[in-house]
Amino acid sequence: MLCPQEQIEYVFLVIFTLESIIKIIAYGFVLHPYAYLRSGWNFLDFTIVVVGLVSITIAVCIPSVLLVAVLFTARGSDGSIVFSIVKTLSTR
Repeated sequence: MLCPQEQIEYVFLVIFTLESIIKIIAYGFVLHPYAYLRSGWNFLDFTIVVVGLVSITIAVCIPSVLLVAVLFTARGSDGSIVFSIVKTLSTR
């Protein structure tokens, strides 16, 4: 069973997702001057919707594992920058 805060999060995510879909259909996505993503507020709304959908997808797909990825930079032997990702897994 979901706690009340998670239920409210789902409700608002559905509302904002539907709003984004309707505005994208009405204004177009990005190609013309009055398109959806050309407005700063709509871009903010779209970013929030995408982050919400990704977080819920991760929560549903990986319910018992907390995944934390940390990006480290280091210098390679030839002086180039090397990126490595260290993943920490822990069960809840």
